[in-house]
Amino acid sequence: LLLDSIVDALGFAPISGQGMRKTARIDSEQLQAIQGARVLLVEDNEINQQVAYELLAQARLHVHLAANGQEAVDLLAKQDFDVVLMDIQMPVMDGYQATRIIREQMQRTDLPIIALTANALLEDREKSREVGMNDHLNKPIDPDLLMAALIEWIPAGQRELPPEEEMDTEQDNEIELPPEQGKQLNTPVGLKRLGNNRQAYRRLLERFVDSQQNFAAMLEAALAASDQQEAIRLAHTLKGVAGNLGAEELQYWAGELEAQLKIGTQQQALTHSYEHTLKALQEVLQYLQDWLAANPQASATVTVAKSEAWSEEELHKALQALSALLEDYDAAAVQEVESLLERALPEPWAARIQTIKGLLAEYDFEAALEALNSPPR
Repeated sequence: LLLDSIVDALGFAPISGQGMRKTARIDSEQLQAIQGARVLLVEDNEINQQVAYELLAQARLHVHLAANGQEAVDLLAKQDFDVVLMDIQMPVMDGYQATRIIREQMQRTDLPIIALTANALLEDREKSREVGMNDHLNKPIDPDLLMAALIEWIPAGQRELPPEEEMDTEQDNEIELPPEQGKQLNTPVGLKRLGNNRQAYRRLLERFVDSQQNFAAMLEAALAASDQQEAIRLAHTLKGVAGNLGAEELQYWAGELEAQLKIGTQQQALTHSYEHTLKALQEVLQYLQDWLAANPQASATVTVAKSEAWSEEELHKALQALSALLEDYDAAAVQEVESLLERALPEPWAARIQTIKGLLAEYDFEAALEALNSPPR
């Protein structure tokens, strides 16, 4: 934003469309024009996946997930999408490589590809353009900017809408969230990033605690193996997920650590940012662990009383629908599993659907499909 403002003050066009979108107001008519569009979300981190998915699903878009560039290329070889949201730094194949393949080898020159990255430097934006990306959005994602970009790049049209997600507003408002804690946790900011969905934000906090407890060990292992790219990716991911939470101090120091790793700085400066990052991370983790332990009644998953059991015909249709969603890497599979669990399931399906739910929490669609299709025991 600062860079765009300076460029604008000098009389030139902003570096990216984000500068022009800052004052954009999204009305319902604009959003309706793109609802039902198929979005391929390419993102390796489960927390970032969850944040983007919640926003896209609330806008009634069909969301399909790929955990890296190779999965995205494979999906695009089989299916059509209206837009691709492409993370940059990913294992297996990064966003730059994937975009080159999509543009040059697959000849998909008309497909809008929007970069999603926590790197806001001019060189990152220029590199995104060089490989054929149409636009650039910074992480943590601003919901209004994301919707404005999608409206700009997705052609308007009448499409089949995904099922509307039902959310009990009264129950959602009753879900407790940790109070704001200085620079450690800006709860209002984090909540806004999830479209003010308290249940989703609570899940995000729990997932952060589970996924980032081993950050120090993983980073030390990467540094010991002289794997600079993995170390950079770990710092980059921590910066992005901290921003999604509203953990502002942690986001700042993780960004400093990433920058020092990128330039191969002297050990003293690297140690300084490393120690501050670990200190900030430990403070956030400790605060969240203590609060979650003290507030177990505010479950991240709203408990639904089980109604009558599934009939054989109904269950068969529901499982077929789940199988199709898993084959398409469609994130709506998460809601399909929740719907299955709302009613009593016969054995062995009760245990198997719980297993699938756990696999989908990690966005492992292939393992979930394998579990669904495995012969009953």
